[in-house]
Amino acid sequence: MLKHFIAIAVAVLLSQTAYSQAKPRATMYTDYTAIVEDKCAIAADGGSMMLTVRNAAGKETVFFINRGFDVKNTPKYNQVRDDKGHKLSNEEKKQLFAHLKTLKTRCNSEDCAEFVDSFVR
Repeated sequence: MLKHFIAIAVAVLLSQTAYSQAKPRATMYTDYTAIVEDKCAIAADGGSMMLTVRNAAGKETVFFINRGFDVKNTPKYNQVRDDKGHKLSNEEKKQLFAHLKTLKTRCNSEDCAEFVDSFVR
């Protein structure tokens, strides 16, 4: 649990750091085949979340959504970044969220499904 909290704390700090906008990536957000349930967490900052997904090759990608109290009513609220610091565009977010809703049906627990629902709300 402490490991997850530390990971979320680092993620929140990273999400609040300015990143240069990279060229659009070729990654398709529909390539993921599973949600890694034991690597998802909620931060103690008011609601930021970390969700880990895996593709068919076994590569894991972590997504962070910034919902901390300190960024509420600012442009940073509800921003999604991947584990490389790439800020997802609105179109990328829509694509990811739609795919996460389909992956939710493969969750092994109701907690996982509820976590996905909270992440994509």
